[in-house]
Amino acid sequence: MDIIKPPAVENRSSLYTLGISETIPFRGMISARDRLWAELIVWLDQGNIPHAGLLYLRLNVVNMAGGMDVEAGVITALSLPGEGRIRSGVIPGGMYATLTHRNHSVRANKLLLDWVDTHKIRLDRKVELSGERSGCRYEQVLTDVTNEPRRTNWLVQLNVLMVSD
Repeated sequence: MDIIKPPAVENRSSLYTLGISETIPFRGMISARDRLWAELIVWLDQGNIPHAGLLYLRLNVVNMAGGMDVEAGVITALSLPGEGRIRSGVIPGGMYATLTHRNHSVRANKLLLDWVDTHKIRLDRKVELSGERSGCRYEQVLTDVTNEPRRTNWLVQLNVLMVSD
């Protein structure tokens, strides 16, 4: 794992999105994410719909032993209507705990969450029967995946919304 930008707290603006949500097992999550991204990109291309090209994976509910409630999507320049499984949405603005890494997303997530605990940062999350629900936790791919197909070379920014006081 390469840490490109170490853990920090940053203020983020809201982002418009188009995404597809599914509940999937932790094992196989990467292939499911890639399948959802492919479905979304085909839909965008067929509709000639402009987008920023930045892909994300939003982790709504994390349950590594059960179902992960995720949304795989793309960031758009403005609010666009979805269709069918493809929904328009917003990643909320606010203060986020963040880090940027290359490779080994599970280790990078653990590093960020350990840093958050060490610095006593309160995240917008709660434990439910289905798992840990986050107000907003997402991984934004900063690499153009059409030019770099090897996931191990992608720059990924992890972001977890903090509790606003």
